[in-house]
Amino acid sequence: MWKYSEVMQLDGDIRKGLKDEEKRRNKSKNILKRAARDALKFKEAGPLNRAISDYGNEKHLGYAYKALAKLEKITSPTVYTLASIVNACVRCGDVKEALKYVNEAEEKWQVKPNEVVLTAMMKGLCGDGLQKEASALLLKMHSKWGAMPNERMAATLLRGCMRNTDGRSVVLTVAKLDEIGFDVRHNKPAMEYLVKAMAADGMVKEAAKYLISGQVNQAACVALATSCVLLNETDLAKAALASAKALGTTSLGFEDKGNRAASAAMFNRLRDKEVAAEIERLENVLDGVTELSPLPDGVTKYKEDPTVVMLPQKVLDIKAKFAKPDLPLKIEVCSGHGEWVVERAASERDKANWVGIEIRPDRVYHAWTRRKLLGKDEEPTDNLVLVCGDAREALRLLEGVGAHELFINYPEPPGWMDSKYNLLDDDFFKAAHKCLLVGGAITMMSDHALYSAHTALRLVRLSREGLCYSSLSGDGLPVSTDVPQDYGSSYFDRMWLNGKRSKRFFIHFVKPTDAIGEELRAITARCGADDAPEAVSDDDDDENEDPVQPAPKRR
Repeated sequence: MWKYSEVMQLDGDIRKGLKDEEKRRNKSKNILKRAARDALKFKEAGPLNRAISDYGNEKHLGYAYKALAKLEKITSPTVYTLASIVNACVRCGDVKEALKYVNEAEEKWQVKPNEVVLTAMMKGLCGDGLQKEASALLLKMHSKWGAMPNERMAATLLRGCMRNTDGRSVVLTVAKLDEIGFDVRHNKPAMEYLVKAMAADGMVKEAAKYLISGQVNQAACVALATSCVLLNETDLAKAALASAKALGTTSLGFEDKGNRAASAAMFNRLRDKEVAAEIERLENVLDGVTELSPLPDGVTKYKEDPTVVMLPQKVLDIKAKFAKPDLPLKIEVCSGHGEWVVERAASERDKANWVGIEIRPDRVYHAWTRRKLLGKDEEPTDNLVLVCGDAREALRLLEGVGAHELFINYPEPPGWMDSKYNLLDDDFFKAAHKCLLVGGAITMMSDHALYSAHTALRLVRLSREGLCYSSLSGDGLPVSTDVPQDYGSSYFDRMWLNGKRSKRFFIHFVKPTDAIGEELRAITARCGADDAPEAVSDDDDDENEDPVQPAPKRR
């Protein structure tokens, strides 16, 4: 039975990741000590404000809370304090706590939220799909605090509409911005989000009106053309496509200006390739090269398609969604824009049924359009269901479905390996275990060495409970860098190739029979406990080194 120390020594990248995380943790401790001592010495909030900001950028929320607590003991928080802690909460996924700080700041700290605070707050609300709450905050900031939105805030609000594919909210948001005297029509990022949201929600004629504004970029025109093609609005599709081709690409030449700029340049190059490929697919349809399957009767947007499931739902009979419900069932969690799951489903139309689970509506929409644009001869019409919602809720609804395999491709790593905001925790894998039939497998692909190792260790611990076992090799190797050649391609896979990463990590654990499960538990009893160190929590603190107390004078 593999142990923590053994897994952490399997690969040089894993060892490096472990050392880097320990350095980051020690750096966080030292920043807190120095900032608190400086704040105490000068009786000002500046040092701890900067610490909170740094912790937000590092997604180290526990230390951000500690820094705030120490700041409140020393001096009064400022608007910069509020902006820093709200940003830290939002970046780490604690949106409710961020909103609490915003609503209580004036009474508790005598600090009025400004545009920076409110933009960060709206980003969090929109990211969680809380569009109504974001709109309410927009009106409150104007009526109560006298603040006006800026271009970034307007773009944030409309990006939320785009991510939720909510064209109706776009109309309401623009009306509210107009009401308080802000014209969004000259804001290029906002206009891109506006057009994309309307197009995804089937509001193509309304979206087309903005093409003449001169503020719509190529990506927005292609998004509109895609929706028009699928809704058989041929004239609008041709006009949008002509606008897209006239505008050309928007990549920026950042290659020689540092790591972040190089990453941005790589992203732009890949985005341009994706847009060019989409234009080619659309032209094939308009030129008659590709014939599309007609939309089901009455369907005018992707959410109405019977093969798209929008959560929450109380029950879900997934097999009733397939033409051949007895085929083996395979699931991809966090399916993103759907390239991988659509490709696999298309290649196994008479061999397997597929389910793609993704929390963001705009990504589910992209998966749906990708599937439709394959054409009626290749589209996996009858063997692919797209589920939009939280993965844990989806797995709960799929309990007992008897899936043959569950895939997790390039999951987003948490800021810290022990973070409570990690999707792939014990509860997730136990829910996945209940979806699998005996002999079914959990497979994960990632380019993040340390996250792969920690996920593999989590599955090793669950194997000690008899829930699963690794089948990568005879000795139960928990994680490998050998990726099957026929595994399939995805957007993140091409990001990996363009980024010239050297390694990807592969995990494959199988649900055992009851007899094998008992054997695994017996082996665990003989081998003893794992040698993993105790989990380090952000809430831990060394009481003997409280930096709020003055440092002892040197003799």
